[in-house]
Amino acid sequence: MANRYAADPFSRAVAWLRRPRSKAVECAWIFVFAAVGAFTIRAQVLEARYIPSRSMEPTLRIDDRLLVEKIGAHFWVPKRGDILVFNPPPLANDIHNALIKRVIGLPGEKVAIHAGKVWINGKPLNEPYVMEGPKYPEPDWERLGMPNGLVPLRGLFMMGDNRNNSQDSHVFGPVPIDNVVGHPFLRFWPPASVGRIWH
Repeated sequence: MANRYAADPFSRAVAWLRRPRSKAVECAWIFVFAAVGAFTIRAQVLEARYIPSRSMEPTLRIDDRLLVEKIGAHFWVPKRGDILVFNPPPLANDIHNALIKRVIGLPGEKVAIHAGKVWINGKPLNEPYVMEGPKYPEPDWERLGMPNGLVPLRGLFMMGDNRNNSQDSHVFGPVPIDNVVGHPFLRFWPPASVGRIWH
């Protein structure tokens, strides 16, 4: 019976892990398993992020610490108003650091920006979360790869709540849905602001 299990790789691995060894070796293995577990969780499930700029004020402020859920990004359908963390597209000033903005235009929708308002499919968008309406002209849609302001079928038009202090889709164009990292759901710092992030 023992010989039969000796050929089982899992049984051999368990037997090897159960072998007597020094405390130093045990501590080293615990550290390795903890590090691998933490890396896996951060890469696939949850990660902490902080807010480095004023682009999402008043909803999120500089140095807010957030927990970002990442699993849902592979399954969920984005909705207007969702706050998302994403890797920036090629036209962004900094393509190496993830950004956090709000979904404004959905795939296939027509976006316009004029008279201090954002318009979707010819209708003004009600945005109670915005600090102030945009004070810049309508973007150059052709340069952004959005003829007539049309959002690509696999893209999202993302904007910061602090419209006049935000590098967002009005500057770098649509964000491919595949660039989405996850959505922040909990602010855990500062203590006075701990709580769920409402989209």
